[in-house]
Amino acid sequence: MRKSIALCLGLLLALCLLFTDCSRKEQPANVNIPQDCKIGALVGTTLEKSIHSVYPQAQILYYENLSLMCLALKKGQIDAFVCMSNGSNDLLSKNPGIRHYQTPVAIHDTSAMVFRQTDLVLEIQFNTFLDSIKHNGTMEQIRNNWFGSDAPRKEYHPTVTQGEPINVGVETGQSFSTLLIDDVVTGFEPELLLRFGDYINRPVHLVEMRSVGMIPALLSGRLDMIANNVTPTLARSKNLLFSQPYDIYPVYFCVYDPSIISEQKAPFGETVKQNIFEEKRYMLILEGLLNTLIITFLSIVFGYLGGLLLVIAKQRGRITKRFAEFYCEFIESIPIVVLLLFMFYVVFATSHMSAMTVAVITFSLYFTVGAADAIERSADSVDKGQLEAGVAMGFKQLQVLAYILVPQAADEFFSQFRNKAVGLIENTSIVGFIAIKDMTMVTDLIRSQTYNSLIPLAIVAALYFGIAFGITKSFEIMAGKFSYKKRNRI
Repeated sequence: MRKSIALCLGLLLALCLLFTDCSRKEQPANVNIPQDCKIGALVGTTLEKSIHSVYPQAQILYYENLSLMCLALKKGQIDAFVCMSNGSNDLLSKNPGIRHYQTPVAIHDTSAMVFRQTDLVLEIQFNTFLDSIKHNGTMEQIRNNWFGSDAPRKEYHPTVTQGEPINVGVETGQSFSTLLIDDVVTGFEPELLLRFGDYINRPVHLVEMRSVGMIPALLSGRLDMIANNVTPTLARSKNLLFSQPYDIYPVYFCVYDPSIISEQKAPFGETVKQNIFEEKRYMLILEGLLNTLIITFLSIVFGYLGGLLLVIAKQRGRITKRFAEFYCEFIESIPIVVLLLFMFYVVFATSHMSAMTVAVITFSLYFTVGAADAIERSADSVDKGQLEAGVAMGFKQLQVLAYILVPQAADEFFSQFRNKAVGLIENTSIVGFIAIKDMTMVTDLIRSQTYNSLIPLAIVAALYFGIAFGITKSFEIMAGKFSYKKRNRI
């Protein structure tokens, strides 16, 4: 088994070296954008009309973050992608070969803060604050602090830290306005928000989460504002309240031009250092690993107990049996991501439960069905006549269960239960939708900072493999202790 692990890790390292070297060996390509092009854009942007005004026949493909768009562009899956101008020099510097493309028509986009329609007072307060900092020059100071090649990027420390907080949803990596530096959320938008908190004498709590979960979190009351370079539109205004624009910026088309790549290759060790050790990114990985382990372990424990209750309920009577069967069918018919979002943004929307607690409850309920299935399958694998035979020989039912039935069912149970547990680990990768930093979300954060996909994904894949391998070996050891065949092996 150790040889197998060593072989897997060796292959993983070889792939890293291969892709790191090959990334700089691509042949020059045509950098002209054709009329029937494929253009990449971030999920949630509203640039369809603008893109089609330049390229009427363009097909728009949406990506969750910039690093994925950069990778798709290098691999030739898209001809270009669009991104905001603010801070795009950082993107170009970390992605040799990607450059701006001059289009015949200039495109601009607008960013505004988002509020619930019932929070008109907060929206008016922000607009008043915005007018004041535009007139007194503070807005220009904030912009100069974060944008430009020589920007100092000094973190702003608020003076108001006590009182009722303003919960604001932000996302690092989706734009150049919100950054993650040394595991601290900072940037143009965060400084703007923190200054706004000082202005109205309320502390600001920046809630880092994925953009797809922001609107449900806002409408459910978990967020008071959204700051994610959101463009106000007429359709969105029917359900949301927008502030005055705080930023109007050009939108650039970016293309891949391998001919401008330097022949000098980045050493593999330097690439690893940049992705893991710079700005203490390994701390993010450890945090994601810990959160994944906590959710997985607690969900397995509580899910197993729930599975026992389901099995017992099916044996107690017709009503409880129907309820248990309906519960199993209901849970199995709902995608786990839908169930998680429903539990967080609907069922527990007004509660003060943390996202971790809601995640454990959701995955426990989900795993309960799998645990019940494993228990039932293992019980069915043993001939029921052995219970009657044991009783006839003078044994009590509990003795027959402990010494005859359970050891024979152990192999089937641990095999089924292990598969369910490994599947649970894979499903925990969606908890980033409710602002939990698991290993998958951490990978997105690192990729958004370094624009390197291979190293973070390889490390997280190895960690998932390690957890799954550990669970598998643990159940094999337990199966060996309980199994009738192994205990009575000749």
